[in-house]
Amino acid sequence: PPAVVQDQFYVDFGDVGTVSWSIDGPYDVAGFVKDGIPQYAYYDYDNELVGVTHAARYDELPAKAKAAIEKEYGDYAVEDIVYFKDNQANDADMYLFDQAFEDADNYFVELSKPCKTIVVKCDPEGNTEFFRTLH
Repeated sequence: PPAVVQDQFYVDFGDVGTVSWSIDGPYDVAGFVKDGIPQYAYYDYDNELVGVTHAARYDELPAKAKAAIEKEYGDYAVEDIVYFKDNQANDADMYLFDQAFEDADNYFVELSKPCKTIVVKCDPEGNTEFFRTLH
């Protein structure tokens, strides 16, 4: 990535040790570990932080979200959960799972059953909605 985005990363996160850079669609992505948690910071074309993702556990979901998932998607198994922490200073929309969404803090829960995998989106208040079908 350009030096300017690397410099911005260090402004945003400080010296967190080893950083691995990659490109994901329109983003420069910094992979790093902070506070023992592997994370990914997404930077846009203007070298501004869009947001940060990290893996989450099912027990971290709000109770309202877990109840909705169990009611609506009880025949699915929970696979992976990603938490997206929005940079509120940047209004750019974010893309995850090849789909745009309005930038806001959200959990993305990947659910599967034979021959079908979907993603549902849960906000920190527990409001849950279908996000997209993966296959």
